[in-house]
Amino acid sequence: MIKKLNLVVLFAFPLLWGCQTEVTESNAPIEVKTDTIIAENELQTEAITNELTSEIKQFKGNWFDIEYPANFMATPSKPIISEEEITYVETDEAYFESPDGEVEFFVYSPQWGGEPTHYFEVKPNEKISDNEEAIDEIIPTTIIKWVTIEDENGAYTRSYYHKKTESTDLVFGIKYKNQAIYDLYYEQYKAFKKSLVQYAD
Repeated sequence: MIKKLNLVVLFAFPLLWGCQTEVTESNAPIEVKTDTIIAENELQTEAITNELTSEIKQFKGNWFDIEYPANFMATPSKPIISEEEITYVETDEAYFESPDGEVEFFVYSPQWGGEPTHYFEVKPNEKISDNEEAIDEIIPTTIIKWVTIEDENGAYTRSYYHKKTESTDLVFGIKYKNQAIYDLYYEQYKAFKKSLVQYAD
């Protein structure tokens, strides 16, 4: 009878130990989830970084040329005009969106005058978070504005630079999901602005 009891105890002990181990492991789900979240964030950051490219394309508008990252999508893409071996898109403005859709560059560069009023419009879901204006001391008719507009739900932020003289208008804009995305694409945006070539008669 004693031997049978000992056998029962010996068989039961591993079972109890296994149950204890399962309880101990089940008490640590937070660490597993945290590691998973960190891993997912790292993969997302790596994926975005991999989308950055040093290759560029040139966009030709009515009176301007500009360079943009080769993997961005340019809009508009038509109507296409061909004159004297030169092909360009018949437009004074253009948008350039990243592959992930989280950043967009904008340029408005007409020959003379004009103003992209729709681009300056603050939509019902937006609010102005920053608005600065400067007047050129040497040429008082030149006005420069820096405006930042935010989506009220935090979905995006867009900022634009507007330089207006007596006869010309120039606008650069950038729309981005958050500050991290802005920082990531900032150097490409600077190169984009610097590459602008404007034409006149």
